[in-house]
Amino acid sequence: MSESKFDNFLGLPPELSGPENSKAAVIMAGLESTTSFQTGTSRGPAAFIKASQQVELYDIPSGLDFSEVGVWTLPEKKLSGLSNPDALKAIEEQVRSVRSKNLWPITIGGEHTISYAPIKALHSEHPNLSVLQIDAHADLRETYDGSPWSHACVMKRVLDLGIPITGVGIRNYSKDEAQLIPKSRYTVFHDFDLADQNFDSKKVCSKLSTHVYVTVDIDGFTPEECPGTGTPEPGGLRWREVLKLLAHVFAHHEVVGMDINEIMPLPSSARTEFFAAKLAYKMLGMKFFPSDCCRPGVKF
Repeated sequence: MSESKFDNFLGLPPELSGPENSKAAVIMAGLESTTSFQTGTSRGPAAFIKASQQVELYDIPSGLDFSEVGVWTLPEKKLSGLSNPDALKAIEEQVRSVRSKNLWPITIGGEHTISYAPIKALHSEHPNLSVLQIDAHADLRETYDGSPWSHACVMKRVLDLGIPITGVGIRNYSKDEAQLIPKSRYTVFHDFDLADQNFDSKKVCSKLSTHVYVTVDIDGFTPEECPGTGTPEPGGLRWREVLKLLAHVFAHHEVVGMDINEIMPLPSSARTEFFAAKLAYKMLGMKFFPSDCCRPGVKF
């Protein structure tokens, strides 16, 4: 953790947290308008930022401090009261602004609907973009609770853009979604697939294009590790297996952006938001120090 705390991602000092001296940017997107079980994801980004200030900046496996690349944390925009299309437009504008400065975007939700905005923005830069989705749910419904912009529909909206998706850790979807999957550009690796001792990350990477966007719904992880989420599912992914997968993805593809979403802070524990902040930090290292963080045999 940084010794002097500043109110930004990782608590970085001004020389490492301005747009002019950073290589990455954090966009806080606390949209919460279609949550369908437990509520509180609008508070996720702020809790993520606070928890990130407890992340130790020295990474033991690589021996590096990833914060040296600089990370600009944008002020959080007020999204409450906006329709989902208008909120997504506001988030997309922030992503495009970040990209105009050639910064790597890290978007923090909020409900999973927010992912549509950075994916759409980055798709305009990379027409061959593919998406790696870490999630418990497929999120492929056409509508949910009467809305096509529900968090349960976000990956269907991405498919509508013509972008292929590879879902990892999936363990819950409807009959309609099950019928859609084999007819669409959606490849699913179920939670039980990854539990196979012979599972190889190369299988996932083979489904991805050169340019990849990574979206992480925190409920993709086991509730034991990430209890603070609105729609937890039994089973789930674990820290080390996901880091191994991500290291392989970052080593063999150009990851052009990422998000972490569906963080629901709990009053008695900051475990989930700290987990998410540490995950974002590890992915920052994989992006900017791949030879150290993604090398064969690296420990997690």
